[in-house]
Order: sequence, then structure tokens, then C-alpha cells
Amino acid sequence: MPRAQYARSPDREIQVARTSPGRYSVNLSPSVVTTGATIQVTPYGAVPRRCGVLSWGGGRANVQCVNMSGQPADTPFTLLAVKGRWL
Repeated sequence: MPRAQYARSPDREIQVARTSPGRYSVNLSPSVVTTGATIQVTPYGAVPRRCGVLSWGGGRANVQCVNMSGQPADTPFTLLAVKGRWL
């Protein structure tokens, strides 16, 4: 579960569940994820990792994180969902 001070959603609490090593299901507001949002994921921590969005829709984003060899690896990450147009 994300820390409350970092989780922001217009409709409800954000929930994160680890589904397998390095894979997470992030439940966001359906209005954010289904209306043309851009989703960005960034790993953080002392150990180098890569994370990306596998899919999103219906209020859920599926995230996968791997180590530098490409093997699934658990890691903290930030997820940003942005709605709007790029200028």
C-alpha cells in the first residue's frame, strides 16, 4: 500500500498489489486511466532497476520491474498518471 502522503487520486484511495516477483497491479481512479492519461513509472532506491507499464485501463495499471539483467525484481517505484494535451 502506498504511503498516504504520496498517494493522490481524485476519486479514491490508490491501492497497489504485488502479483508476482517484479509485477504490480495499481488500482487508480477509473476516470484517470480510461480517459487518455499518460502513465509514467520510475523505480527508485539504491539498487538499479527498470520499470514499465505493461497495460492500463479500467482504473488499473499493470507494472513490471526488472533488474539490469532483465530478470523480474521487486522495487519501490513512483507512478504518475497525467491527463491533458502536450503543447
